[in-house]
Amino acid sequence: MNLRRLNLAEGLSFFRVISFPIILLFIYLDMRSTTAWLYLIFFSTDTLDGVVARLLNMESDRRAKLDTLGDILYLLTGLVGYYTFAPEHFLKNILLIGLVLGLYLLQFILALSKWGKPSSYHTWLAKLAAIFQVAFFVWMFFVGPHPFFFYAAAGISLLDALEDILITLSLKERRSHIRGLFWLTAPEEPEKAVDKGL
Repeated sequence: MNLRRLNLAEGLSFFRVISFPIILLFIYLDMRSTTAWLYLIFFSTDTLDGVVARLLNMESDRRAKLDTLGDILYLLTGLVGYYTFAPEHFLKNILLIGLVLGLYLLQFILALSKWGKPSSYHTWLAKLAAIFQVAFFVWMFFVGPHPFFFYAAAGISLLDALEDILITLSLKERRSHIRGLFWLTAPEEPEKAVDKGL
């Protein structure tokens, strides 16, 4: 990847990809409040890069891939912090956590087997799942696990993973930026076929 050719939106997505080790460092140092603030600030680029891409017409396949990679890395980083700061709660809910991760992994494998690349749908349900995931992790970093945020994040993430699986099975060609499964059959859907690789 030629970093000099990254546009502003791609640069914000790339920053999120490379910033996760900083969060891991503060998790290791057991600095919960700092971890929470940095997680919230750094993950906010997930919203900012999308806004910039739409306003400045900077949407690209490369940004979609970087955005997806950043989402994966920050989910895994959040889970590391979750296990580190609240191991009893994590282990108590390991089956539900494993189910969510298993469905995400299944969708990842399906996309790789079908197109040779991960998917980057960024559906509305995925965006909602990310909001509740971040809410749970940040609250947990500050004061501990909150039941509402946990079950909301887990439930919406399950629906998101299932929807992504169904979208992957339904599509005949690889696409990105799909609103959701419902819109796949809508003739006015302004989705675009994804450009070729990086």
